[in-house]
Amino acid sequence: PVKAFPSAYGGGSNATGGRGKALAIINTLDRNKALTYFPAENGNDEYYTGGLFPAMQNEDIGYIVFNISGNIELGVGGTQTQFGYDGMGGVNNKTIFGQSAPQGGITLTGGSFRINGRFGDGNNLIFRYIRSRPIYDSSGSKGNVNGKASDDAYTWAFLFYGGNDIIVDHCSASFSYDKNMGGYIDQNHVAEGSTMYGVTFQNNLVADGHTNMFVAINPNRPNDPQDYIDYISFLGNVMIGGNRMPNVAFNGQAEVNNNVMYDPGSKMINAYYDLELNHINNYVYDPGTSSNVTNAHQELGLNDNPKIYTSGNYYEGFNSSTLLNATNDNLLMWTDFSDRSIKLSANFFVDSKQFLIGIPNQKALVSANETYQERIIDKNIGANKFLNDSGDVQLYQDSFDSEVLDIAKNRTAHTWHQVSEWVLPNIPNNTRPSTYDSDNDGMADAWEIKTFGDLSQSYKGDFDGDGYENIEEYMNQVDN
Repeated sequence: PVKAFPSAYGGGSNATGGRGKALAIINTLDRNKALTYFPAENGNDEYYTGGLFPAMQNEDIGYIVFNISGNIELGVGGTQTQFGYDGMGGVNNKTIFGQSAPQGGITLTGGSFRINGRFGDGNNLIFRYIRSRPIYDSSGSKGNVNGKASDDAYTWAFLFYGGNDIIVDHCSASFSYDKNMGGYIDQNHVAEGSTMYGVTFQNNLVADGHTNMFVAINPNRPNDPQDYIDYISFLGNVMIGGNRMPNVAFNGQAEVNNNVMYDPGSKMINAYYDLELNHINNYVYDPGTSSNVTNAHQELGLNDNPKIYTSGNYYEGFNSSTLLNATNDNLLMWTDFSDRSIKLSANFFVDSKQFLIGIPNQKALVSANETYQERIIDKNIGANKFLNDSGDVQLYQDSFDSEVLDIAKNRTAHTWHQVSEWVLPNIPNNTRPSTYDSDNDGMADAWEIKTFGDLSQSYKGDFDGDGYENIEEYMNQVDN
């Protein structure tokens, strides 16, 4: 099988998303606008128009594109208020092409964005080039003690409450009171036969939320949900100004490779249970705000036995000489959670080779310094591309993403979690002209004529026979 898209790697890289299903064209910023169905006729394909949420829940729809840019308001409490604590259910077999929106892109805001993976849902999902900036906590308030955000206020930018075969690529997440991006399962999933197998978070820009990224199970949960998570990948992400970069805690395999972690909080990684972890060629920089070992990677120390391969990670800027000998010894950065002055025993580490074999499509790695150059200096990260009215790839980053990348580039110390600074960036509100896609197949007329010679090809077709449908070929231009 072909991958989710050519540059997909890791646990979720074989997701097929919406391949073979119908197209929905989102033509409104009203998240709940009812769908209108247009059957195939006069040589053109079937398609739907309407709001994002009905399209995500319609089982006949596989591809979601946007003919409009702007902010989609999720309302107080976001998906939890609208759909209940578990989040939006009925979401399966979807590819959400954020790069399809005109200049400005799509930002989800005003509340939590949580996908319910219980009862067999939350499977086979591809999210690309979307921003999520909740800003408000679950009660609709902005701010907490002394105007700072606090943890566990149940507001997530991207959270998958269970689900399998998921990949989140080139998305941006910030301004979350709880977790910016990640997933977990609990005892209810296990009782219902649900799992979380095969998930990739790659090339995402995650900044200024209380917790950056995680796939982790808290200890001592009934039914042992930690046994039902496996093949989790964090690849090429940038995590700025928050705890957990990322947390990984379950009885399965994970990889945390080629990420940039800037200005870590009190916890960088918690790795526990019988996790098998590759932790390779990450770039970690502290601008001088830390003075002790509390921001080391940590193992929880509850009689668990994680196995960690840690190599090629570059550490810079830490004040504590006892914590770090520059870049020479990655093992110095791992401490016991309950007593962080204690270095982990060598028994926790595998030092001979990368040992994970179950994770598919493992990415060829570059050095930590090359990662820093590509992600921070070149700003190839987050929701940074879109397709213009001619179907050509263009660059666009909103002002917040650009600002935090400049902070990391300039090695600037910054006070995070100040909710007075959680202001939604202004982005262009654009609508595609009627001449952009006259046959409503999600592909620019200009690109179709250039590629196929005319407008007769179906978005479900495979013109070049490579396994990617024509609409995927169009959207996958961002990989070039």
